[in-house]
Amino acid sequence: MPVTVEWDAFGAGAYDTTNTGEQSVTVNGIPALDVPFGWISAVLPGTIPACTSSSRICYYSNWDNTWNHVGPWDITALVHSGSNTLLFSDLLSTANLSGIRNVVVKQDGIIVFGPAQGNPDLSTCVANGLVNDSCINIKNLSNGTLTQSFTFSLGTITQAPTISSATVSTTNALVGSAITYQAAATGGVSPYVFTWTFGDGTTATGQSVTHAYSAAGNYPVAVSVTDSAGTSSGSTAVATINVSTAGLLHVLTVTSVPSGVQFAVNGQTVVTPFTQTLAEAVYLVVMPQSITIGGVTYTFSNWNDGSLSTTKSVNLTSDTTLQAQYIGAGITHTLSITSTPAGVSFNVNNQPHVTPYSQSLPEAVYTVIMPVSVILQGITYTFSSWSDGSTSQSRSITLLQDISLSTVYTTGPPPPPSPPPPGISTLGWAAVGVTVAAGAGIGVYALTRKKKGGKAKSKSTGGPR
Repeated sequence: MPVTVEWDAFGAGAYDTTNTGEQSVTVNGIPALDVPFGWISAVLPGTIPACTSSSRICYYSNWDNTWNHVGPWDITALVHSGSNTLLFSDLLSTANLSGIRNVVVKQDGIIVFGPAQGNPDLSTCVANGLVNDSCINIKNLSNGTLTQSFTFSLGTITQAPTISSATVSTTNALVGSAITYQAAATGGVSPYVFTWTFGDGTTATGQSVTHAYSAAGNYPVAVSVTDSAGTSSGSTAVATINVSTAGLLHVLTVTSVPSGVQFAVNGQTVVTPFTQTLAEAVYLVVMPQSITIGGVTYTFSNWNDGSLSTTKSVNLTSDTTLQAQYIGAGITHTLSITSTPAGVSFNVNNQPHVTPYSQSLPEAVYTVIMPVSVILQGITYTFSSWSDGSTSQSRSITLLQDISLSTVYTTGPPPPPSPPPPGISTLGWAAVGVTVAAGAGIGVYALTRKKKGGKAKSKSTGGPR
């Protein structure tokens, strides 16, 4: 299935000191090869000596005023069935002489094009020492840049198969518990055969398999695929399985608003809603900072427990449920707040409003604060609770859907401050008898103690404010 190209190259005149290359080859408009003049061996981009071009590989074999064979180089990834185009050009900016000949393309080792000589500029080739009359001059000494293209046709091109996805049901398990492994592949010729290695010396074949470990440890899992033509992919690492000998199992559930968010649990990629039975351990849950679902961009807001970091460490000692909440750009919902009685003034994000209140707001986190007490038509009402049972007058609301809340107020002023508990000590005085005079919101306590064999002494001290 591989497709290769090779040719003879000639270089003379200027010396390439910039690493920009002398001859360049593109395949179907994509840079494929760069042949710098003056290099001593084939090197990969980024190695020493540095190949600074953006091409796939660089090559040289001291070809000053000589013909040298270049290739064969694998261009399978750049070609397709049917018509394909090779384009040769000279990259050097200074005047020099550059030529090619005997261009050959092979598919599965069989020549499908060439040896091709193109349309030679014979007079220039001979005048500049390219004495083989089949040469193609792609740049002459007058610094005139020429290009030479070839069109060739290929039969069916079949790429080698590759693993497109691989998952495991858990990365933490107990000895003897079954783990499910699944994989998918693309390319090649289906059907495929998947081969799993479990890191404990055992293997299995199948797109979906199960395996249980007989001893505790950390086991690297990998999978490879072979297509029906017998072509195999390299081994693809999937995960490392942590197997323990004992411990309890608990359920970890992670949901999100909206659902369908891809995230990671101990480095394993999963999608909400996620529910899995896991061994007792510490798990690292990492949510993305932003996602796009249905064309809408969402930004992480908070977890259901109020924490704000996208990364959460979960010590799984009991069944645990988490929800990640995301704010969608341009999405609005209705926030409605009522009270019994109506007409209570309150704040939403420090902005004053009066019940009943209903407003369409963008997805965000809102702080709602109700007053402790309110006087309506001469009657004093005291905050009692929210309709969902919460007794805090201040609350944070993540508006990801329409939300309706109501508050209940009861008649009567707030209760007076409570006295200190028995045994309170203030400035060395022990409270053996306590009286409370509550006025203007201030509690005053009379502390009394008896001296041994003497009269009782009293001292007043300020109470709660």
